[in-house]
Amino acid sequence: MSLALKYIRDIHIAKSEACLSDADYRQLLFRLTGETSSKALDQDAAELVLNEIKAVAEHRPGWQVGQLKKFNQYRRFAKLTENEARGILHEVTGVMHEGSPALKQQQFEHVMAALETKLEEQIAAARVKLPSGVDPHYWRGRLTGSGATSRQLREIEDTWRTLCGFLPEDKRNQAYLHGIIAQASGRKTVNLDAMSVFVAKSAIDALKRMLEQKKEELKKTVPF
Repeated sequence: MSLALKYIRDIHIAKSEACLSDADYRQLLFRLTGETSSKALDQDAAELVLNEIKAVAEHRPGWQVGQLKKFNQYRRFAKLTENEARGILHEVTGVMHEGSPALKQQQFEHVMAALETKLEEQIAAARVKLPSGVDPHYWRGRLTGSGATSRQLREIEDTWRTLCGFLPEDKRNQAYLHGIIAQASGRKTVNLDAMSVFVAKSAIDALKRMLEQKKEELKKTVPF
């Protein structure tokens, strides 16, 4: 293997291990060398880029490299697109991208548990199979009893308020809401003041689905 090819290989391995996006990698490459491709680098420039990528991986704020890899691993397990996984991330944390420096360890565990829930849904629907050696309740088990986030509770309240505009008067009550959440989460009863993060996610998903269904029904009955 030529020296040039070795450095190109090493740079791209380091890029992958550091979980650098293509855009971030190109920006780093151009900032350090003025080039847009590793193929144009000489040995000194290649070593500079390689060392910088390793430094970025070691000192990055937010989730660390191992956490980013685990996030992407479960995204692939559940056959989610990047945007779908980021939708779950945003729902749980309010953050739009897994590379955000604002993300904390506790948020990582909540997001992983939510991805695990999605994986279980995909398995139940026969869209995917449980990966070998994976405990389907590992992340949720780490957060047993962990309460729903304030963001989730606000989203439940806001979605329910909107949905009530599409429901008959006799269904605009807490008992009906409890029934929706209980059915979605597989529980007989639900305490809205003591929901886990996972029950809250099930509630949000169910309320959103019902809201979209009601909107579609309205379109069919009221011509615009």
